[in-house]
Amino acid sequence: MNNMRDPLSYHQRFTDEEFDAQYNLRAGRPDYELTVIPDWQTRSAACRAELSPQLDIRYGQGDRQRLDFFHCQNAKASTLIYFHGGYWQRGDKSIYSFLAQPFVSAGVNVAVVGYDLCPNVSITQISQQAREALVYLYLHAADLSIDKARFTVMGHSAGGHITQMLMATDWPSINDELPKDLINSAIPISPLSYLEPVRRTLA
Repeated sequence: MNNMRDPLSYHQRFTDEEFDAQYNLRAGRPDYELTVIPDWQTRSAACRAELSPQLDIRYGQGDRQRLDFFHCQNAKASTLIYFHGGYWQRGDKSIYSFLAQPFVSAGVNVAVVGYDLCPNVSITQISQQAREALVYLYLHAADLSIDKARFTVMGHSAGGHITQMLMATDWPSINDELPKDLINSAIPISPLSYLEPVRRTLA
């Protein structure tokens, strides 16, 4: 009897083609990169023009290790740190600036984080880069005029996986200046938590 809670029996129940049909967004929505992404890019450009964020703050040595910071002009506010999706292979932080608008309006700072993409780096290296972004924000909180005790992490899809990896991080083992509760809360949105099906897709 198959137990759907057992990952081994779960991934053996489906063929590679069936997994691809469920996980490959480009196959299911062929218009995605022609309609959805351009709309986000337009809205993000308008958001940057309106909010005048600090762009391309370098937090690491990788080509894409830069973040955009949207300040709500309240030094005591919470800061939302966002990691984009794209199956660790696609996407750019500039596409997601539009997400900052409602949060800044509600009195929340927003950092939209970029990171290097596969296959130039591994998923493990991406998780490490994400940790470097959090360490940078914590250690440079005074420079950014933010409260380093009020960090929330959020990410979608692959960004949700990154969020989960950050939640499981032992921060003091990285730097003894870091507290165990570096992250106050986290919001993994549709995270890719179980990776075996993804490995078997063309996504």
